[in-house]
Amino acid sequence: MRKIISMFTLFTFFLNACGIADRIDTHTSLERKDLVETIVDAIFEDDADTICSLFAPNVQDANDDLKSDVEEFIDFFDGDYVDRDVKYGHENEGKNHYTATYRYKITTTEKEYCVLMKSCDKYEDETKNGLISLGVQESEDYEKEDCMSNRIETAYVVTEDNHEEMNALFDHIVGRDELVVEINEENFPDEIFRNYILENFDDDVVDGKLSKYEISYNNDILLDGTADEKSGVKSLAGIEYLEGVTCIRIDYSDVSELDLSNNTNLEVLAIEHTNIEKVDLSNCPKMRLLECSQEVMVIGYDEEPIELYGDEE
Repeated sequence: MRKIISMFTLFTFFLNACGIADRIDTHTSLERKDLVETIVDAIFEDDADTICSLFAPNVQDANDDLKSDVEEFIDFFDGDYVDRDVKYGHENEGKNHYTATYRYKITTTEKEYCVLMKSCDKYEDETKNGLISLGVQESEDYEKEDCMSNRIETAYVVTEDNHEEMNALFDHIVGRDELVVEINEENFPDEIFRNYILENFDDDVVDGKLSKYEISYNNDILLDGTADEKSGVKSLAGIEYLEGVTCIRIDYSDVSELDLSNNTNLEVLAIEHTNIEKVDLSNCPKMRLLECSQEVMVIGYDEEPIELYGDEE
């Protein structure tokens, strides 16, 4: 169905819908250093509930076995706590989120363990903020073969007995045997948009490619400019690869075409001060809010709240 639509700017409504109005670092109030300390304390106090509560709400909701996974994680440690030491840290700050991955060594009176932890914060969608992944294996096994991955969204244990299984799981999650999208001029011809994708989507293994995981993750796209300084983006070609995008805002840009028919998880779209004349939302069943400050032809969306002008075509 095609309709010519226009609507007054509902800026506050859009911010609330995307969660931009209230930026919260994490769904807990823990800094990353405190997060590590809290996890270590919980391990040696046999406190699975505390570790479960640190996971991002969307991870908790998606994993019915999280409690048993955490209990297995805690039970893997043998001996009394002696010390911990951060061996590796990687922090990536995109425009609309922050990701931190740490590998650290925990020493007990019996053994040494390698722990890999990933956490996210600054997502407008608070359900994505918190602990994402928490894995452990004995340090001597880690030196032989690293089977841990920050893409396994739960607590997990890698042992000599299950390392082949864990490697297979990692390959499946990453999609190594499936086509990945190169972040290049052919797939993302607009240089500014291409750099935005590199900064905000290529964040698990920074390799200039989008893995299956990175494509499906529910990032937002916020391309904001001002009346004095436009965003500089002229084309969003390549956006069709980003299947997990849920919220898009385009403000003060020279984008003139917008086909979102492949972005099937899209829920919120705001178009402010652009050259866009037509938007294709014909395969976006989750759409719940469309905001435009200009007259736009829309294909495939007629839900409220919108204010219609003119005749149907």
